[in-house]
Amino acid sequence: MRINFIFLILLLAASSWAQDITWSSNRPQNTLIEDCGQGEFILTNEGSTAADLSISLDGNYDDDDLSTDVLPNVTIQPGEAYSFVIEAVKDDQIESDEYVTITITSGNAILHEETLSLEDELFLEASAMQDFSACPGDELVLTASSNGNVTWMPGNVVSDTLLFSFQDNTEMTVTANQGSCMESANFTIESEVNVQINTADTLYLCEEDAPEIVTATLTNTNTVQWASQGFQFAQGAGNTIEINPVSSGWLYATVSAGSCVVTDTVYVQVDSLPEITFDTIPNKDPYCPGEIVTIYGMKLQQDRYPDVTYAWSPETGVISDVKKANLTVTTTDTITFVRTTTNNACISHDSVTLNVDNPPIQLNFTDTLICPNQTVEIELLNPERFESYEWGPEEKVSCTECVKTKATVQESSTITLNLKTEHCPTSASVNINVKPPNPITIQGDGPVCPGEDIQLTAVESEQYESFSWAGSVDFSCTDCPNPTIKSDEINSATLTAVDANGCLGTGNFVYSIHQVPAVSIGIEPLEVAQGETITASLLTDESEEFTDIVWEVNGDITDETTMKANLIMASEENMITVTARTEDGCPVMATITVNATPPSYTIPNAFTPNAQSNNIFRVITKGNITVNRMRIFSRWSQLIYTDESGEGWDGTQNGKKMPSDTYVYMIELTLPDGQKIEETSEVTLIN
Repeated sequence: MRINFIFLILLLAASSWAQDITWSSNRPQNTLIEDCGQGEFILTNEGSTAADLSISLDGNYDDDDLSTDVLPNVTIQPGEAYSFVIEAVKDDQIESDEYVTITITSGNAILHEETLSLEDELFLEASAMQDFSACPGDELVLTASSNGNVTWMPGNVVSDTLLFSFQDNTEMTVTANQGSCMESANFTIESEVNVQINTADTLYLCEEDAPEIVTATLTNTNTVQWASQGFQFAQGAGNTIEINPVSSGWLYATVSAGSCVVTDTVYVQVDSLPEITFDTIPNKDPYCPGEIVTIYGMKLQQDRYPDVTYAWSPETGVISDVKKANLTVTTTDTITFVRTTTNNACISHDSVTLNVDNPPIQLNFTDTLICPNQTVEIELLNPERFESYEWGPEEKVSCTECVKTKATVQESSTITLNLKTEHCPTSASVNINVKPPNPITIQGDGPVCPGEDIQLTAVESEQYESFSWAGSVDFSCTDCPNPTIKSDEINSATLTAVDANGCLGTGNFVYSIHQVPAVSIGIEPLEVAQGETITASLLTDESEEFTDIVWEVNGDITDETTMKANLIMASEENMITVTARTEDGCPVMATITVNATPPSYTIPNAFTPNAQSNNIFRVITKGNITVNRMRIFSRWSQLIYTDESGEGWDGTQNGKKMPSDTYVYMIELTLPDGQKIEETSEVTLIN
């Protein structure tokens, strides 16, 4: 049971794959011709699962007869394809009954099998290889045999057999091809006899026109038989006829040769047009410019004149479709409108004239260019054509109801003239354009340091009579051509100048400055006594190199010229000022006030020479107090030590340590105000 079940599954799978695997090739004749290129074969998996296939080549051929890239086993994924090629290799042997069979299998099931014959060369044989004649209207069966694809021209029909409906002389080509190989044959099918009426399939005539002469082109005959249905004709010279356009019908021309009879047919259509009349709404004479007028033309009945068309001209003022029976226009001037009504061969040109009361308005000018506030005179040159006229706007003209008026404007303006004829109002306008200011070139240096003067020069100043400067800078003068200006920041200076004709000129100059860094003073230490020295530093946030550095204390210039300065705070309140110049030469300045504590002094009452501190007896001063002289006495008033350097006593006499004891000192001091005092007391020496 298991074996049978598995076998059933295999059969079902193979059957399913057979439906999903499609085959195509560029060799539908199942031939491979030597030296004609590769035959391509494509297997496409149109199923939803992968297909494992085996491909084998068998048949009656030698291995040297074929070249191929086919693989014996392939797996084709869903929606994908596998292609391979087989080529018949050219050799000197004549192939006879050689073939190759391509077998596609899946498991034990054969999905597809194709046999291709191997042939030496492409051949073409056709039923007609030479010219022949036929009767127009015949249905011809043309055949060809080939081991390649057969194509017939004209028609580009790919088939061994062509069913050809012959009508007139035709050049035929039959082609056989496979790959790069091609063979062809050309031949002509000629008419045994033929006739063609020299008109279109429908001959359009207009009733009451002159008779129409009709001719025919004859092939292989000199005789034609004319016939008609629905109208009569007259025989003309030779094979021509004359048709008097009275009624419509059919015209026949027939020729024959033996059993071949050919007839050409033309339909003769005779049309007509009625007399065309027009009406206008509103109906008046004359019209005024700008009126909307509709011209109603006869719209012909559609059932009687189904082919009628309309075309209006000219299109001046037209606001409707010019291909309609009626026309709507906006009146401008007197114009004659023409409607061309066409009914096939019948054409009628009908016109209507719209008279418009629109006399020309003649002014001495319609456009002009002036300077601001310049006066121009405008004149109506043909006032006799109008009953009234009025200039405007009133505030810009010297008079309103006059032939001549004057206008003075500061900016470009339009002056209007409203007129009235006997029938219609009309108007005109004059454009007065004010010249834009001429550019003035302003020259000056820059950038400069903030607050530095710049001399300005208006290059074209000789062309102007008056000047006016404006801007957020300080001017040396505001009504001169070449002032000097200065500012602490970037600003603009604008010049407006007026020439002798009142025309303007303008120029602009930007006062640009060097960027100057902010500076300040830092001090160390922060607290100092009067008379002591501090270190002052010139500080800035920029990476700037300064030159010409000057330090002042309370208005007195010091000798310090670097970024850091050692300064004595001689007063209780000390004003420190530093000035310098940047790399661009711009000055910078900073100030700081340093308050010093009042000077003081302290005299110890004991000291120990060998101690880490307080090992020298001396006056401890803060500020500008000077120790002029120190003298040390023993308790018996013997002078032991004298010092005028202020360094103090180290507890020795001539290099010999003095014993621990109490000693008397006398110290002379000079206070900041110059007062001299003397301090006398005792100090204990502890060894």
